[in-house]
Amino acid sequence: MQYFSDIKRLWRFYQSADTAYQLHSPYLYALWESMQYYPAKCDTDARHAYTQIEARRRQLLRSKEVISITDLGAGSKVTKVQKRKIRDIARSSLSPPKQCLMMAGLVQYLAPSKIIELGSSLGISTAYLSMAAPRAQIISIEGDPQIYRYAEHSLEITDSKNIDMRLGSFEVELPRALSDLQGIDLAFIDGN
Repeated sequence: MQYFSDIKRLWRFYQSADTAYQLHSPYLYALWESMQYYPAKCDTDARHAYTQIEARRRQLLRSKEVISITDLGAGSKVTKVQKRKIRDIARSSLSPPKQCLMMAGLVQYLAPSKIIELGSSLGISTAYLSMAAPRAQIISIEGDPQIYRYAEHSLEITDSKNIDMRLGSFEVELPRALSDLQGIDLAFIDGN
């Protein structure tokens, strides 16, 4: 819980500050610096993973395939139709690269060993979690079977091996995942 309040304070600062040098707390400054994640500064494996993930993002943004959506959550804020193009889903639900890199920097800084993600979407943020914490045990839960299939394919393409993908509602899969992990260090919640 402490991390959450630190991240919340950092976010408030981020919205109002001119530069990172206005941070007086050494901890918050270190946290800020960790979130400035640049693949060019990383090892070869991380640079390769970043390249693969962003190539997959471009594929998804160009895809004209139409799928039927089974939404278990609050629904889309963008559209209410049950059939959608993959590129439209990618445009509206994928976190932008900069945000994904900030998340990766935060994950690398916190060094969690057990991560749970609620809402895999098309697998891009999941791949970033894997890139930032390659030795962590990650469980990602997605409720829609068609989107789940795309997320699995994204993780295969990006060579993300430390992820246990699960299909189902959070009400059913979350208790199982928590039992399997026996505690979590980080939760990424982007679903119902």
